[in-house]
Amino acid sequence: RRNLDAGQLAIVGIARFEAEEKINARKRQLVNLKQGSDAPVLVTSSVKERGGESAAIIAEKVGVKKSNIYQVRAVREKGIPELETMIMKEGLSPNFANIIVQNDSPEEQKELIKGGIAAVNARAREIKAQRTSQITEEREAAERAKEKAEMKEYKEVLKAQFGDSRYSCSLSSVFEMWCNSCKCAFDIFKPMVANCCPACASTDIEKRDESWYPGKKVD
Repeated sequence: RRNLDAGQLAIVGIARFEAEEKINARKRQLVNLKQGSDAPVLVTSSVKERGGESAAIIAEKVGVKKSNIYQVRAVREKGIPELETMIMKEGLSPNFANIIVQNDSPEEQKELIKGGIAAVNARAREIKAQRTSQITEEREAAERAKEKAEMKEYKEVLKAQFGDSRYSCSLSSVFEMWCNSCKCAFDIFKPMVANCCPACASTDIEKRDESWYPGKKVD
């Protein structure tokens, strides 16, 4: 047992559990028969009797995570047999095997394993990288949508307070500036040109990003 990795232990644990369940089911059948019951024999699992789901019971017995049990079962359900063999004999990660079966069809899996465990590992890493990139893009899109909604809400507040004027001041033709030194936003009304920050006198100033608005956190 000390020489087995998580995937191998999960496979052994599942096989042992299923064998025990068959034995326990047979025992319950024999008890019913000895009692002379004429009713149909209901073969129920002993998992409930032990208080918990089967994955948790197996994981605790063999010393792996529940996720490893789920992964191996997924490979059995959706994967080709060769992938489970790779887990058992070549040390393929059950996580990687699960990634493959969740994304590639059995036909694609058969083609993939021709390249051996190296090809399987490379494909799993590729899928993980694509998924990570997708998650990052989705998160950034959500942040942009949130920022856009906040800007819209802020502009609606301004409009409610000041009507169609952009600012409370009647002058709306401005240079929108930003100071990189003190993180201060300020406006210079045309035709004047900004030479320095009015707050700290720094000359490290530039045109302000249009997405900035009062109250926005600045790193």
